[in-house]
Amino acid sequence: MSGTPHAHDGVVGALVLLQLGIVRALASVNDGRVFVAGRELHWECWFKRAFDFPCPTCGLTRSVLHALRGQFGAAWQLNPAGLFLVCGLALLGLALIFLAFHRRRHTPAASGAVHRRLRIYTKAYAHLLVAVLFAHWVTEIAAR
Repeated sequence: MSGTPHAHDGVVGALVLLQLGIVRALASVNDGRVFVAGRELHWECWFKRAFDFPCPTCGLTRSVLHALRGQFGAAWQLNPAGLFLVCGLALLGLALIFLAFHRRRHTPAASGAVHRRLRIYTKAYAHLLVAVLFAHWVTEIAAR
């Protein structure tokens, strides 16, 4: 094992991208129904059933699956956070791979600075994702 705590960033980044690829390959959405490995998932939102209006994550699974297939308009309509989530995970995976290559060519101080900025950007993106989730939720409630 390497002495640095972030020695495996490139592997983690590649795994994030691989997971997105696996989800894209195994899962699909058709007519509002979600399928994994050809079998339909029969999910129902307990929140929507209990309170008669959608939760902040209603439509997120279908939105993510549409985004992974490049159907950005459909993803945005279902839940804009799905598009943000897919883009954020793809960017994070690529950034971690970039960071791993950056470490090989630059000093630890320079790589540490890049790593700190990445952490700040990741936290900001997470806050943006939550804001989009709740903005969408408020819009859905107001439209009722």
